[in-house]
Amino acid sequence: MLSQIAQNRGVPFEILVEKVIEKSAQFAVVIGIIIGQRQAFEDRLLALKTPEELTALEQEIKQWQLNAN
Repeated sequence: MLSQIAQNRGVPFEILVEKVIEKSAQFAVVIGIIIGQRQAFEDRLLALKTPEELTALEQEIKQWQLNAN
């Protein structure tokens, strides 16, 4: 598949492979951040005791943004 992509794009195969590996590493970091945050929200959700705590968590979830820096 990569050889066809490289050929169609006019990019040397080795360069395309390097870019794929680079992007794969970047995606792995971002996916780790997202999964970790989802699990943290879930843990907090399971520990809630009051409707007010639920409302506060809902607001935090709505405002959450990915910060991969």
